[in-house]
Amino acid sequence: MNDAQLSQKEENIIMLRSKGLKCKAIGMKNNITESSANKTLRAAKAKIQDANNVLPESFKKKYNEFCKMSELSGFEKHIKDMLLSWPDIVTLDMSYIRSVIDKSSKILGVSTSQYSKLALARPTLFYQKPETTKSKIDAAVSLLGVSRKDFIKAGLKQPQLFYQNPETLKSNVEKTAELLKIKKNDWVKAAIKQPHLIYIKPDTIYQNMVNTSKKLGIEPEKFVKMALAQPTILALKPESVYNNLKIFSIVLQTDMENCKKIAAMMPTLLYLKPQSIIKNVNKLADLLDVDRDKLLKFLISKPSVLASKPESIRHRVLAGAYYKKIKGKEVKNIFKLIVAINPLHLHASSLAYLVYKADNAKVRLDSIAKRETQLAEYLKSKPESERHYVLTIPDDEMSEEFINYAKEFSIKLFNKNIFEFKIDKSI
Repeated sequence: MNDAQLSQKEENIIMLRSKGLKCKAIGMKNNITESSANKTLRAAKAKIQDANNVLPESFKKKYNEFCKMSELSGFEKHIKDMLLSWPDIVTLDMSYIRSVIDKSSKILGVSTSQYSKLALARPTLFYQKPETTKSKIDAAVSLLGVSRKDFIKAGLKQPQLFYQNPETLKSNVEKTAELLKIKKNDWVKAAIKQPHLIYIKPDTIYQNMVNTSKKLGIEPEKFVKMALAQPTILALKPESVYNNLKIFSIVLQTDMENCKKIAAMMPTLLYLKPQSIIKNVNKLADLLDVDRDKLLKFLISKPSVLASKPESIRHRVLAGAYYKKIKGKEVKNIFKLIVAINPLHLHASSLAYLVYKADNAKVRLDSIAKRETQLAEYLKSKPESERHYVLTIPDDEMSEEFINYAKEFSIKLFNKNIFEFKIDKSI
């Protein structure tokens, strides 16, 4: 007989069953339900049969039926793994499974392909009646006080939410909020973004908070505030969080106390992989052609940038430098352009500057995020005969993007392009 690749849990249950124990007793010994012990036993049996090429014809038939589903084309291995782990699915009629997929996908507002892949990872969704899925969603939305859209979005990340008892989810949320000494709504808003936190045991989350805050030397109240911004850290082992921060203190060339202050401003530092940050910093230094150590020193004062993609930062820098060039100013410190400003807002500022300059208009500028709206209102107030501009811009790699922005802005506003551009290579 060939050995099957069984999990430790499966091996343990097989061993207990070979000693004559019933599933009820096996469940009690392993702190699981009788049905769970029974399911694990059947899964182990199916894997042993597979290893010895003696799977029943019913298994092979069901496997072939799943493989014929257009939604699961290319997922043959996943289908086999699912059937081995959930052998009871073999007994389900394919017309029932088809009905579940069609109706449940409509309830969730997703394609049948997306639902099928979701159920492939969480086979309970092949079993569960669509009416049950709908009633559980409705109940959870009501009990948690979230929108249906937000709950479904969370469930698509963590499908367990679609079949867990809504009362259990409510109880988890309420107890966790109580232990963390925060309002239930505040915890729901944070946890719904990282939905696995909704079904983790409240005591586990609480102990993680207590032990992690202690290891970092941060008051529990302050740590909870950090966690509400990045709730993922409450699901991590305290040792992992501490070791992450320790590595960051070396990478950022600063002491642990300063690193803790940085983490307070950017909690993602507590769970991001240090290797990713190092890679991002090195790539950004290359993209901007700046000294890595000087860049790192600057980034310590702007920790939120550490989590951004180097390409996105470079894009912002180029848009910022282009705005300065249009205004006839030099970029004396490129690091000051590494800020979280949307390049489109910078393009709006550039266009506004050129338009107001062409009209000799003195306009008190709104904040950078509102300048597009301000420019639109200004242009609408002008007679149509005066809404045509020929603007001179520098020869720059951002020029094409800027011209396209101006064109789209104009067409959206007036259904035609009111801007012409002349590129001056001397600027």
